[in-house]
Amino acid sequence: MERSTTACFTGHRPEKLPEGGNERSPLIRALKSRLYLEIETAASEGYRHFITGMQRGVDLWAGECVLELMNKYDIRLIAAVPYKDFGDNYKEKDKWTFGRIINSADEVIYISDIYTRDCYKRRNTFM
Repeated sequence: MERSTTACFTGHRPEKLPEGGNERSPLIRALKSRLYLEIETAASEGYRHFITGMQRGVDLWAGECVLELMNKYDIRLIAAVPYKDFGDNYKEKDKWTFGRIINSADEVIYISDIYTRDCYKRRNTFM
């Protein structure tokens, strides 16, 4: 994977975003639209690998955007999962989105078999 054509996503969880990350709010809808446009711009400029950290919020939203754009551009989605049971406690839409990304990604990389104090840091270093 060429570093110069790779973009990584890790960001805030919904509750840390304005309006609690409510995806129906105009502000969050605008943020998600901007994220989509930025990813599309990167793909059109030659970025080919997109890595998501798989956390709720920005990470999963970016992963969804990449999945949508895969039909239009020759791009790959890599899911960098901190540990194997990560995401098991997600609820409703987050759980569905997590599963969709895991099942559709070109590659899923588990940083650790089990939770460790440094698995998130190691995931970020990998990205």
